[in-house]
Amino acid sequence: AMPGMTAAKNKVEIIPIAIEYGAVNDAWVGKDNMPIHFFKNFGKRDKKITVHYGDPMWMEDGEELRIAVRGWIDEKLLEIRKDYGLPWHRAEDVPYLLV
Repeated sequence: AMPGMTAAKNKVEIIPIAIEYGAVNDAWVGKDNMPIHFFKNFGKRDKKITVHYGDPMWMEDGEELRIAVRGWIDEKLLEIRKDYGLPWHRAEDVPYLLV
């Protein structure tokens, strides 16, 4: 089941979190090998990482909850990516996101 559906069914709030890295390759996503990723990135002197936490969200309808959470995350990622000068993508276009 999708996270929004499970949360709505069990009356559990979701706290949306938007995380963005200043360099695309800094994120460990997809089928990257963790040890290789770690060693390639551990030695970097500087990293930009921005994390935003949203207010807890809960709705009776799981699909509405999923859309609200994804919308909040998209809005925050857009703000962060503009600050970093990175191109924009929607959360729904990124296959590794859970929401």
